[in-house]
Amino acid sequence: MLDWKDRITYWQKRLSESKNYPVLNELETTWQLLSSHYDGIISRENLPSVSDNIMGILLFHIELGFYPPPEIILTLKDMHDEYINGNGKLTLEEVFYGSPQKKAGNFSARTISKHKDIFLNMELMIGTQKGLSKIKIAEEFISKYKLDIDPESLLRNVRRKKRK
Repeated sequence: MLDWKDRITYWQKRLSESKNYPVLNELETTWQLLSSHYDGIISRENLPSVSDNIMGILLFHIELGFYPPPEIILTLKDMHDEYINGNGKLTLEEVFYGSPQKKAGNFSARTISKHKDIFLNMELMIGTQKGLSKIKIAEEFISKYKLDIDPESLLRNVRRKKRK
């Protein structure tokens, strides 16, 4: 079973040799037409560097208003097939984002946690420049995001993560 990055490479190769395969050839021909209108803004090179998962690559293209290259669509189809053929043994989360991590949670929890860490660090930097105390900033952050933690523990977590 190929991981999503290898699947992209596999489909790129198949699409480049698609003349004898009508469906693949049509996808490739259509992409070439679309790509010519994108003026080089969207590149097929280094697609995995856009995100750390296939859904992130798809959303990247959608958010910018571009159709994704066919290898992304075909990889998503493969992964969906893997989920269906798993006969209930796999979750969509596992197929598209990987298994949940102990003490870190599922993909959504890890993503939100990263975003909150970034936002808190930004608010601490801006707030301290304005002369606010870190405790006051932490209290406002906890209130804003409805977190179930006290300000001192939140600040301890920030210091602990910075040491890592």
